[in-house]
Amino acid sequence: MTQAQAPVLVGTELRTRRRRPWGGGRLPVHLAPIALMIIWAIPALGLLVSSFRPASAVANTGWWTALFPPYEFTFSNYEHVLTQQGLGSAFLNSPIITVPATIIVVVVAAFAAYAFSWMDFPGRQVLFVLVVGLLVVPLQVTLVPVLRLFRDFEVAGQTH
Repeated sequence: MTQAQAPVLVGTELRTRRRRPWGGGRLPVHLAPIALMIIWAIPALGLLVSSFRPASAVANTGWWTALFPPYEFTFSNYEHVLTQQGLGSAFLNSPIITVPATIIVVVVAAFAAYAFSWMDFPGRQVLFVLVVGLLVVPLQVTLVPVLRLFRDFEVAGQTH
């Protein structure tokens, strides 16, 4: 049995598309995320600028006014925060909370991924939904119980 060949035009050229600079009309696709990133960063920039201004200037004018003369930048806000009582234990609390929280999530996710990928067992779907549901619970939800544990066990030199 033979197959029929599709008709071919003789004497025509195959045209290739020329690449336009900037991706050929894709400029808006590239500019949109850049514009969104700039808009998203403006409040963070405002906080950074305000952190170097005196409290009276922050209360009475907008952060953008600090970018024009007269400049009133100071380190007094940082000096005030860094010399507060108990800041050392606050810095110690951060790794005490974040390191175990990160390690526990990674270990549980790795063991669960292995089990769900290679093992068949009863209740697998229910357990999968439970593990994924627990992994999406934000750490902030656990901060109140963890704070109570810190208070009860006097962790990181805190006393009550």
